Amino acid sequence: MAEKFEKSATIGSVILILTCAAFAFSVFAFVFLIYTGHGDENMPISILISLMVDLILLLVYSFKYHVPMRYMGVLRKSGRIDVLNDTFPSSPSLPKTGVYLGSKSFYYARFNVIVPYDDILWAYVLIQKMYGVNLAEKLVLNSKSGFNFQIMKIDPVESKILLSHIAAASPDLIVGYNSENKSKYKKLVRQHKKNLI
Repeated sequence: MAEKFEKSATIGSVILILTCAAFAFSVFAFVFLIYTGHGDENMPISILISLMVDLILLLVYSFKYHVPMRYMGVLRKSGRIDVLNDTFPSSPSLPKTGVYLGSKSFYYARFNVIVPYDDILWAYVLIQKMYGVNLAEKLVLNSKSGFNFQIMKIDPVESKILLSHIAAASPDLIVGYNSENKSKYKKLVRQHKKNLI
């Protein structure tokens, strides 16, 4: 699991660099074609191709690699790389949600990310409704660093199992969504960030 997480974080970094390079190339091409006077017939196609490549890279980055890349940075900054050494079962402990439970952390297969149990400060179930019909239920887990993980396709039994592992490692866990819990969480995140400095 650690290899997948590290690989996703590395790929995310590479895609972000390529996205920036593609954008820089499109701007350079635009300025070059205008400056040389060749902008009339060649400009729209080359700029369009470059922007399409940039958009595709950005979409891939956003949906697949953004979470592992950013969270790997959080783990490095806080000195928590040790969680990558945690062992996980070969098949998901919580099969409906795709979560693998380790001794110190959990691995969420959808985002290829390993999260220490004690890094979670606030958890709640988010139910998205439209015209009174439940569209989706997610278990939202908020970390000390302000990072937010949304566990899709939650099962009530599986979410209780995951929350019990988190609560055992994080005694200050805030459960439930309301304005009081939100302000408590924000205060704890500010304290955590001050401690890192």
